[in-house]
Amino acid sequence: MNNLINTGEISGLIGREEMDQITANLQEEARIRKLNDVYAFFVERVRNQLHIVLAMSPVGDLLRTRFRKFPALISCCTIDWLQPWPSDALFSVASMFLENVDYQGMTKEVKDNVAHMCVHVHESVSQFTEKFFQLMRRRVYTTPKSYLDLVACYKVMLVQKRDQLTNNRQKLANGLSKLAEANSTISDLKTKLVDLQPVLVQKTQDIKVLIESLTRDQLQANDVKKLVESEARDINIQSEKITEMKSEADKILKEAEPILKNAVEQLDKLNRGDISEIKSNNNPHALVKYTIECVAILLEEKTDWDHIKKNVLSDAGLLGKLKNLKGENITPKTKALIKAKRTALKKWRATPSSSRAR
Repeated sequence: MNNLINTGEISGLIGREEMDQITANLQEEARIRKLNDVYAFFVERVRNQLHIVLAMSPVGDLLRTRFRKFPALISCCTIDWLQPWPSDALFSVASMFLENVDYQGMTKEVKDNVAHMCVHVHESVSQFTEKFFQLMRRRVYTTPKSYLDLVACYKVMLVQKRDQLTNNRQKLANGLSKLAEANSTISDLKTKLVDLQPVLVQKTQDIKVLIESLTRDQLQANDVKKLVESEARDINIQSEKITEMKSEADKILKEAEPILKNAVEQLDKLNRGDISEIKSNNNPHALVKYTIECVAILLEEKTDWDHIKKNVLSDAGLLGKLKNLKGENITPKTKALIKAKRTALKKWRATPSSSRAR
């Protein structure tokens, strides 16, 4: 901006193509005026026809600093120092800004008084700034912008105070309503208390009777307690027996674990060829048949041989089902059928014919 004010141009602003176009446009006029430097003629026309208006505030050191850094602001500009607004202008501006304020009680008279107040405050501050300058030799400026900020600040505070008063009035109304409601409730409670006095006496007598009844019940409860203690001793005896049975069951489980492990290992050795071989045998050995029937029971299938060959042994995922079979998923009904099968196996092994078959 300093270069533009001082010389009328900004270095490097115009490109080569734009410069050629400007030269071409002004070539004829420069020739008529007998000027050799077309670009200088262009800059001179810019300086003659370009008018720049800069509005700056004297508040603070910024204006002083700009004058030192950019001397063209002084040497190439005309400084027009705007004098303070007169009282009538201040009043007119305040009235214009307050005209659209439409609140309850804000009559024209009130708005005029507020406008006069704004004028008085602004002029009072201006007077005190002069006194401050005389005492401290430091200049403090009050500008029209300061006055506009004053009016705008009043409008903002007016809205804030209106909202604050509205909220306080609402809170006060709610409080009074709650107090009236509480007084009404207290009156009702007093009336009910008087009405309930005979009932209270009756309830006291009933409580005495209830205490006597509870005393009798306590005696009966003591008898029941003795009976419960006796039953508890019996339960402890039964618990000891159950513990012994559990120990025995754990012993049986410990003996069965190697058998289960062996069964799992044998299952891992089976393949589809073994299953196909069993399936092709129409009259398998009794123990083989017993084993396959137990498998069918575990899979909740029928135990007749034709059904087993068609639905169990033909299943491609049979080995996977057996490997993934979990003991906790076996139903009580299936367990009962397996137990019956084991009993039948023991009877069969006890017969002489079974010895020959083995």
